[in-house]
Amino acid sequence: MSYNPQSLVKKLSVYCVLLMLVGQSIGCAWSAPPPSEALLLPQISAGESATEPSKAVSNTPANALPRPLRLAFMAGHVRAGMALYRAGELEMAAPHLLHPVSETHQAERERLEELGFDHSLYVRVSRALEANRPAVEIKNLLVATETNLALVTSRAGGDHLTIIEFLLRTIVDEYSLSINDGRLTDVGEYQDAYGFSQVAIEHARALPVSERGDLLDALQQLAALWPMGPIPVDNPTSVAVLVDAANAMLVHFK
Repeated sequence: MSYNPQSLVKKLSVYCVLLMLVGQSIGCAWSAPPPSEALLLPQISAGESATEPSKAVSNTPANALPRPLRLAFMAGHVRAGMALYRAGELEMAAPHLLHPVSETHQAERERLEELGFDHSLYVRVSRALEANRPAVEIKNLLVATETNLALVTSRAGGDHLTIIEFLLRTIVDEYSLSINDGRLTDVGEYQDAYGFSQVAIEHARALPVSERGDLLDALQQLAALWPMGPIPVDNPTSVAVLVDAANAMLVHFK
Protein backbone atom coordinates (compact mmCIF):
# COMPACT_ATOMS: atom_id res chain seq x y z
CA MET A 1 0.00 0.00 0.00
CA SER A 2 1.34 3.44 -0.89
CA TYR A 3 0.11 7.01 -0.58
CA ASN A 4 0.42 10.13 -2.67
CA PRO A 5 1.10 13.02 -0.22
CA GLN A 6 -0.80 15.42 -2.48
CA SER A 7 -3.97 13.43 -1.94
CA LEU A 8 -3.76 14.16 1.78
CA VAL A 9 -3.51 17.94 1.55
CA LYS A 10 -7.11 18.54 2.47
CA LYS A 11 -6.98 16.10 5.37
CA LEU A 12 -3.84 17.64 6.80
CA SER A 13 -4.65 21.30 6.12
CA VAL A 14 -6.25 22.05 9.49
CA TYR A 15 -3.48 20.31 11.37
CA CYS A 16 -0.69 21.98 9.42
CA VAL A 17 -2.18 25.44 9.89
CA LEU A 18 -2.50 24.92 13.62
CA LEU A 19 1.02 23.59 14.01
CA MET A 20 2.44 26.35 11.82
CA LEU A 21 2.20 28.48 14.94
CA VAL A 22 4.91 26.37 16.53
CA GLY A 23 6.78 25.68 13.31
CA GLN A 24 5.89 22.02 13.04
CA SER A 25 4.55 19.86 10.23
CA ILE A 26 4.02 16.17 9.72
CA GLY A 27 5.29 13.90 6.95
CA CYS A 28 3.03 11.46 5.17
CA ALA A 29 5.18 8.80 3.57
CA TRP A 30 4.58 5.53 5.32
CA SER A 31 2.08 2.76 4.86
CA ALA A 32 0.53 0.28 7.24
CA PRO A 33 -1.37 -2.98 7.03
CA PRO A 34 -5.14 -2.97 7.61
CA PRO A 35 -5.91 -2.84 11.35
CA SER A 36 -7.04 -5.94 13.14
CA GLU A 37 -10.72 -6.16 14.00
CA ALA A 38 -9.91 -5.44 17.64
CA LEU A 39 -8.46 -2.08 16.64
CA LEU A 40 -11.32 -0.77 14.53
CA LEU A 41 -12.02 2.06 16.93
CA PRO A 42 -13.87 5.27 16.07
CA GLN A 43 -11.68 8.11 14.88
CA ILE A 44 -12.15 11.45 16.64
CA SER A 45 -12.00 14.57 14.51
CA ALA A 46 -11.45 18.14 15.64
CA GLY A 47 -14.93 19.01 14.44
CA GLU A 48 -16.52 16.56 16.86
CA SER A 49 -16.63 16.70 20.63
CA ALA A 50 -12.94 16.06 21.07
CA THR A 51 -13.19 16.09 24.85
CA GLU A 52 -15.18 12.86 24.82
CA PRO A 53 -12.97 9.76 24.50
CA SER A 54 -13.67 6.99 22.03
CA LYS A 55 -15.89 4.55 23.87
CA ALA A 56 -14.24 1.50 22.29
CA VAL A 57 -10.91 2.32 23.93
CA SER A 58 -12.38 3.40 27.27
CA ASN A 59 -14.56 0.31 27.63
CA THR A 60 -11.91 -2.26 26.71
CA PRO A 61 -10.17 -3.53 29.86
CA ALA A 62 -6.41 -3.66 29.42
CA ASN A 63 -6.36 -7.30 30.56
CA ALA A 64 -8.67 -8.19 27.63
CA LEU A 65 -6.13 -6.99 25.07
CA PRO A 66 -3.64 -9.25 23.24
CA ARG A 67 -0.39 -9.60 25.17
CA PRO A 68 1.71 -7.25 22.96
CA LEU A 69 -0.90 -4.50 23.41
CA ARG A 70 -1.18 -5.12 27.14
CA LEU A 71 2.58 -4.79 27.40
CA ALA A 72 2.60 -1.57 25.37
CA PHE A 73 -0.11 -0.17 27.64
CA MET A 74 1.87 -1.04 30.77
CA ALA A 75 5.08 0.28 29.22
CA GLY A 76 3.42 3.66 28.68
CA HIS A 77 2.84 4.00 32.42
CA VAL A 78 6.44 3.01 33.11
CA ARG A 79 7.82 5.53 30.60
CA ALA A 80 5.80 8.33 32.15
CA GLY A 81 6.89 7.30 35.62
CA MET A 82 10.56 7.07 34.71
CA ALA A 83 10.53 10.53 33.14
CA LEU A 84 8.85 11.99 36.22
CA TYR A 85 11.21 10.21 38.62
CA ARG A 86 14.25 11.52 36.77
CA ALA A 87 12.72 15.00 36.83
CA GLY A 88 12.51 14.82 40.62
CA GLU A 89 8.71 14.50 40.66
CA LEU A 90 8.58 11.45 42.91
CA GLU A 91 5.00 11.92 44.09
CA MET A 92 3.68 12.09 40.53
CA ALA A 93 5.96 9.24 39.41
CA ALA A 94 4.68 6.83 42.06
CA PRO A 95 1.30 5.78 40.60
CA HIS A 96 2.82 5.20 37.16
CA LEU A 97 5.75 3.13 38.40
CA LEU A 98 3.58 1.16 40.81
CA HIS A 99 1.24 0.21 37.95
CA PRO A 100 3.26 -2.90 36.97
CA VAL A 101 3.12 -4.32 40.53
CA SER A 102 -0.29 -3.09 41.65
CA GLU A 103 -2.78 -5.79 42.63
CA THR A 104 -5.43 -3.72 40.84
CA HIS A 105 -3.65 -4.28 37.52
CA GLN A 106 -2.53 -7.85 38.16
CA ALA A 107 -4.53 -9.24 35.23
CA GLU A 108 -2.58 -7.01 32.83
CA ARG A 109 0.62 -8.86 33.79
CA GLU A 110 -0.77 -12.30 32.96
CA ARG A 111 1.86 -14.46 31.23
CA LEU A 112 4.47 -11.68 31.20
CA GLU A 113 6.63 -13.54 33.73
CA GLU A 114 7.23 -16.30 31.19
CA LEU A 115 8.79 -13.64 28.93
CA GLY A 116 11.20 -12.61 31.68
CA PHE A 117 9.23 -9.83 33.36
CA ASP A 118 11.05 -9.14 36.65
CA HIS A 119 8.45 -8.14 39.24
CA SER A 120 11.15 -7.60 41.89
CA LEU A 121 12.67 -4.63 40.05
CA TYR A 122 9.44 -2.67 40.37
CA VAL A 123 9.14 -3.64 44.01
CA ARG A 124 12.60 -2.17 44.61
CA VAL A 125 11.66 0.99 42.70
CA SER A 126 8.51 1.33 44.79
CA ARG A 127 10.55 1.08 47.99
CA ALA A 128 12.91 3.75 46.71
CA LEU A 129 9.90 5.97 46.04
CA GLU A 130 8.57 5.38 49.55
CA ALA A 131 11.99 6.35 50.95
CA ASN A 132 12.07 9.50 48.76
CA ARG A 133 15.38 8.46 47.26
CA PRO A 134 16.34 10.67 44.30
CA ALA A 135 16.78 9.10 40.88
CA VAL A 136 20.53 9.71 40.91
CA GLU A 137 20.86 7.32 43.86
CA ILE A 138 19.11 4.46 42.07
CA LYS A 139 20.10 5.17 38.47
CA ASN A 140 21.42 1.61 38.01
CA LEU A 141 18.11 0.21 39.25
CA LEU A 142 16.14 2.43 36.87
CA VAL A 143 18.33 1.37 33.95
CA ALA A 144 17.93 -2.30 34.93
CA THR A 145 14.15 -1.85 35.05
CA GLU A 146 14.08 -0.25 31.60
CA THR A 147 16.37 -2.97 30.22
CA ASN A 148 14.07 -5.68 31.56
CA LEU A 149 11.06 -3.96 30.00
CA ALA A 150 12.87 -3.79 26.64
CA LEU A 151 13.72 -7.50 26.91
CA VAL A 152 10.11 -8.47 27.61
CA THR A 153 8.92 -6.24 24.76
CA SER A 154 11.31 -7.91 22.32
CA ARG A 155 10.08 -11.34 23.38
CA ALA A 156 6.39 -10.43 23.30
CA GLY A 157 6.43 -9.95 19.55
CA GLY A 158 3.46 -8.33 17.85
CA ASP A 159 3.30 -6.15 14.78
CA HIS A 160 4.92 -2.77 15.42
CA LEU A 161 2.45 -0.87 13.24
CA THR A 162 -0.54 -2.50 14.93
CA ILE A 163 0.89 -1.52 18.32
CA ILE A 164 1.55 2.05 17.16
CA GLU A 165 -2.01 2.33 15.87
CA PHE A 166 -3.35 1.11 19.22
CA LEU A 167 -1.16 3.59 21.09
CA LEU A 168 -2.21 6.51 18.88
CA ARG A 169 -5.87 5.79 19.50
CA THR A 170 -5.20 5.40 23.23
CA ILE A 171 -3.30 8.72 23.27
CA VAL A 172 -6.32 10.48 21.78
CA ASP A 173 -8.54 8.81 24.34
CA GLU A 174 -6.39 9.63 27.37
CA TYR A 175 -5.43 13.16 26.32
CA SER A 176 -9.05 14.02 25.61
CA LEU A 177 -9.89 13.04 29.18
CA SER A 178 -7.10 15.20 30.61
CA ILE A 179 -8.09 18.58 29.14
CA ASN A 180 -11.38 20.41 29.74
CA ASP A 181 -12.11 23.87 28.38
CA GLY A 182 -8.42 24.27 27.55
CA ARG A 183 -7.33 23.51 31.12
CA LEU A 184 -5.40 20.52 32.38
CA THR A 185 -7.83 18.83 34.75
CA ASP A 186 -6.54 15.23 34.94
CA VAL A 187 -2.78 15.14 35.34
CA GLY A 188 -2.59 11.34 35.43
CA GLU A 189 -4.26 10.89 32.04
CA TYR A 190 -2.09 13.66 30.57
CA GLN A 191 1.02 11.85 31.78
CA ASP A 192 -0.22 8.45 30.59
CA ALA A 193 -0.79 9.85 27.10
CA TYR A 194 2.78 11.19 27.09
CA GLY A 195 4.12 7.79 28.12
CA PHE A 196 2.21 6.10 25.30
CA SER A 197 3.75 8.56 22.82
CA GLN A 198 7.21 7.46 23.97
CA VAL A 199 6.38 3.78 23.55
CA ALA A 200 5.01 4.48 20.06
CA ILE A 201 8.33 6.15 19.17
CA GLU A 202 10.22 3.08 20.38
CA HIS A 203 8.14 0.80 18.16
CA ALA A 204 8.64 3.12 15.18
CA ARG A 205 12.41 2.96 15.72
CA ALA A 206 12.16 -0.83 15.63
CA LEU A 207 10.69 -0.76 12.11
CA PRO A 208 12.99 -1.32 9.13
CA VAL A 209 13.96 2.03 7.61
CA SER A 210 12.25 1.03 4.37
CA GLU A 211 8.92 0.66 6.22
CA ARG A 212 9.30 3.60 8.57
CA GLY A 213 8.98 6.47 6.11
CA ASP A 214 8.10 9.68 7.96
CA LEU A 215 6.29 7.88 10.79
CA LEU A 216 9.11 8.26 13.32
CA ASP A 217 9.42 11.99 12.66
CA ALA A 218 5.66 12.40 12.91
CA LEU A 219 5.55 10.59 16.26
CA GLN A 220 8.42 12.69 17.61
CA GLN A 221 6.55 15.84 16.60
CA LEU A 222 3.45 14.49 18.30
CA ALA A 223 5.45 13.95 21.51
CA ALA A 224 6.62 17.58 21.32
CA LEU A 225 3.01 18.65 21.93
CA TRP A 226 3.67 17.99 25.62
CA PRO A 227 5.75 21.18 26.22
CA MET A 228 7.40 19.85 29.41
CA GLY A 229 7.04 16.14 28.78
CA PRO A 230 4.87 14.57 31.51
CA ILE A 231 5.23 17.59 33.82
CA PRO A 232 1.96 19.56 34.03
CA VAL A 233 1.84 22.99 32.37
CA ASP A 234 -0.55 25.93 32.66
CA ASN A 235 -1.23 26.13 28.93
CA PRO A 236 -1.34 22.60 27.51
CA THR A 237 -1.71 21.87 23.82
CA SER A 238 -5.38 21.90 22.89
CA VAL A 239 -7.19 18.63 22.36
CA ALA A 240 -8.07 19.72 18.81
CA VAL A 241 -4.41 20.15 17.83
CA LEU A 242 -3.36 16.84 19.33
CA VAL A 243 -6.30 14.97 17.79
CA ASP A 244 -5.52 16.41 14.35
CA ALA A 245 -1.89 15.36 14.74
CA ALA A 246 -2.87 11.82 15.69
CA ASN A 247 -5.50 11.56 12.96
CA ALA A 248 -2.99 12.74 10.35
CA MET A 249 -1.11 9.52 11.14
CA LEU A 250 -4.11 7.27 11.77
CA VAL A 251 -5.36 7.94 8.23
CA HIS A 252 -2.57 5.62 7.07
CA PHE A 253 -3.91 2.75 9.15
CA LYS A 254 -7.19 2.47 7.23
